[in-house]
Amino acid sequence: MHTSEPSTKAPARPMRADARRNRESILAAARGLFAERGAGVEMSEVAERAGVGVGTLYRRFPDKDALVHELLGERFRELAACYQRRLSGEGSAWERLEGAIRDACAIQDRDRGLAEALSATGLEQHEPVARSTPGLLETMQRLVDEAVAEGSARADLTWEDLVMCLCGVGHTISCAEHLPGRWDRLLEIQLSGLRATAWEGPAAAP
Repeated sequence: MHTSEPSTKAPARPMRADARRNRESILAAARGLFAERGAGVEMSEVAERAGVGVGTLYRRFPDKDALVHELLGERFRELAACYQRRLSGEGSAWERLEGAIRDACAIQDRDRGLAEALSATGLEQHEPVARSTPGLLETMQRLVDEAVAEGSARADLTWEDLVMCLCGVGHTISCAEHLPGRWDRLLEIQLSGLRATAWEGPAAAP
């Protein structure tokens, strides 16, 4: 019987302390710049704020997409944890679902890079990152399922509908210079449409 020989592949060497510090500095710099100004930030600006050379930056992240995906992975994991807290929290199923949506919008509001990624133009490009985030989409669907079972959310609601809502809010946030302070009004209109019986009160004042 043929038996395969044991693998002789050497284990990956741990990252050196200085390389790890450089990586952390790069991520911290990019996190701040992208949150402030969105994904239009240049890689040279990230290197300057991080205090590293451009060559060092590109050794860690070969292009801006790789850096953006790393940061989005962080944010999507934050969203997944947020949804999980809401799922296991107190209140009605609708209150938990609404709270999760509001939390996600608040995270976008403080991170323009995430808002741009969740806008209609950025979602398709970054969807693989979202789908690879453990528990993110599954927890969204569980929040939806519980609200539908409760009778508080419309019966045909799915997690994809929540993503579309977040895309709309993300686009509004990313256009803040043209639509200042309008995303919260859009959110109220969206929440009204997600309910089993649309709320008849007025949307938040602009």
